Amino acid sequence: MRLISSRPEQIAAIRKERTTNHLKGDFRMIREAIRPFTKITFFAGTAGDDSRVEPPVYYKKEVTMELRKLSRKGLLLAFLSALMLSVTQQSNAQTICGNQTGTHSGYFFSFWKDSGSACMTLGSGGNYDVSWNLGSGNLVVGKGWSVGSSTRRIGYNAGIWQPSGNAYLALYGWTRNPLIEYYVVDSWGSWRPPGGTPVATITSDGGTYNLYRTQRVNAPSIEGTRTFYQYWSVRTSKRPTGSNQTITFANHVNGWRNVGWNLGSHAYQIMATEGFQSSGRANLTVWAQ
Repeated sequence: MRLISSRPEQIAAIRKERTTNHLKGDFRMIREAIRPFTKITFFAGTAGDDSRVEPPVYYKKEVTMELRKLSRKGLLLAFLSALMLSVTQQSNAQTICGNQTGTHSGYFFSFWKDSGSACMTLGSGGNYDVSWNLGSGNLVVGKGWSVGSSTRRIGYNAGIWQPSGNAYLALYGWTRNPLIEYYVVDSWGSWRPPGGTPVATITSDGGTYNLYRTQRVNAPSIEGTRTFYQYWSVRTSKRPTGSNQTITFANHVNGWRNVGWNLGSHAYQIMATEGFQSSGRANLTVWAQ
């Protein structure tokens, strides 16, 4: 029998050259060790006799050993990659329990409450997780953009939305000149805001929204204690949780404008969780489409 291939001694030599300190070099060594087996051809008899035979048993064992080692290495690398990703995400998280605004992981965030207990954990990108137990208090938190836009299309996914009592899941923001607080409400808890009779109705993103305007007198605002209007666009049925959703904000802005309600210069704009005299938990991720 004659063998057209590398010899077993070469595999043994390669195995001795491996190092465990350099993963890239280790992969190269494994690749070189296995390469001969992809080119082995065994022949029986003398030259010119092309009748094929099964390779010797010790070659099969070498192939099996190398493939098993490669499989173990792949599993180890997958585990290490997942561990490093988890550590990175955890180290990037930030928990907030007091009033503040700022930037985290490329997104603006806002946390405001007047009383009660609440904390928000800022996750990667546009993600946040908030738990609250307010008693008689009010809470508004979320992630989004420091400067809003009337033409922004917002994508979001509410993986967890578990209010107990009065709460809203809404695109929320402010404008100046005029000072306006606005809501596009996609879900709520025990009470659908803001009450009263809608002025108009629009259709957007596969649903129907009722339009309302309310007034706050001597109330907290981004300009201190002021009197100002609130514009509301409230979906007639709650949106489902756990799936990607879209808010085309321009449709709501146009609906408000058509009834004479104009926005000013945009301040911040967030995908918000608001709670009032309630408790609950929400986990939400927002992005611009």
